[in-house]
Order: sequence, then C-alpha cells, then structure tokens
Amino acid sequence: MRKFLGNSLLLLTTLLLGVAAAEAVVRWMDDVPLFAVPLPLPVGADTASSHLAAQPGVAGVKREWFFETPPPLSSRKPVPPQWTRW
Repeated sequence: MRKFLGNSLLLLTTLLLGVAAAEAVVRWMDDVPLFAVPLPLPVGADTASSHLAAQPGVAGVKREWFFETPPPLSSRKPVPPQWTRW
C-alpha cells in the first residue's frame, strides 16, 4: 500500500509539473505574463487581412466575404433566463 501511494504521488507531481511547465512555455512564447491568473485580453492588430492577398482565389468565393459579418442563424432561439443565471 505504501508503494502504491508513493507511485501515485510521484505520478501526480510529475503531471502537475509537466502541465505547469507547458503553460509557462506557451505563455512565454505568446508574451503573456507568467503569473497573471485572469489572462489579459488579447492586444494587437488583426493581421489576417494582410495574408488574404497571398492566398489563391477559389472559384465562386468572393474576397469581400472575408470582411462581412454573417447574418444570424435562423435556427437560433433566445436563451432561457435560467441558463444565464450562472
């Protein structure tokens, strides 16, 4: 039983350290503060439109569609008030 608890503790510690290291590396790569618990909102310019010209055109697809906001789906219904409580 003691060996099982030791192995379980070792596994849990390894998993937690691995997840923490992965989170730290991703935050470092994205220039996000390492210890900010609620992450800050993304800041920066949208660069997707500058890459649009480099993409080959497809028959039947207009480039103007990229900049338009699509209409709301007709199948969507209002959310019940009980769902928005939480």
